[in-house]
Amino acid sequence: MNDRRATVLIIVALLVGLLAAGTDRGPLVGEPDDRSLARIHESGWLPVCIDPSYPPFQMTDARGQLAGYDIELVEEVAGHLGVQTRYVAVDVGGMLDALITRSCDVAVGGLQVMPEYGRDLAFSRPYFDAGLVLIHRTDVARDMLSGRQVAYESGSSADLYREQVQAQLDGVHLVPTMSLESIRDRLASGEVAGAVLDAVTASELARDLPTVTIDAERLTSESFVLVLRKRDRLLRSAIDDQVAVMAATGWLERLEAKWLTHAF
Repeated sequence: MNDRRATVLIIVALLVGLLAAGTDRGPLVGEPDDRSLARIHESGWLPVCIDPSYPPFQMTDARGQLAGYDIELVEEVAGHLGVQTRYVAVDVGGMLDALITRSCDVAVGGLQVMPEYGRDLAFSRPYFDAGLVLIHRTDVARDMLSGRQVAYESGSSADLYREQVQAQLDGVHLVPTMSLESIRDRLASGEVAGAVLDAVTASELARDLPTVTIDAERLTSESFVLVLRKRDRLLRSAIDDQVAVMAATGWLERLEAKWLTHAF
């Protein structure tokens, strides 16, 4: 996931530089030139850029069909907009380029808000928090971790936010570990009592290790969002409204429970 995010940031920096040099800023909300919502209603389609190699969010199932958290999310959004989805499969490194060149109207797949690029890109309400969480062995209660070793992967986001995490895990001894595989082995053997991982990785590890549990509280926040062109304000507003309804009604919570073995 860290490599994926770094790739996205590099691509966006290059594309935004090009856009700033040669594009206008687009119409304001409510101006007749903003036909983003009318356009999809007229065509009957919502074109969505995805990278179907990012389970459990985007993948191809055993029948060769697209599946995953993101797929169900955009299908639900499109349904409430009264249109169908048309997927454009691109590598994550080309996803934003495809969005800007109008190969699609929405990009999704582990993308986060990048305020420094807000002049040209727009971001929906968050639909998932992939922030850091604490995972620990079931035979060690959360309040018994003081004085115990808790692993984190060197070079990961847990390493980047180590001081912030340590402040929230008073008395815990954070120990660097070279790989996720090493963390899994050390948890299984009891060499460490827990680990700090991003929410997606933690869920995948908990699926493989039934002897561990995930603490519900996020230690950091890394929200996943849908990305649109800045000028498509009416479409973004409609998507935001629907994501808000999904959150309020528990739909997103149920989706998380379905695709991530351990719901938070």
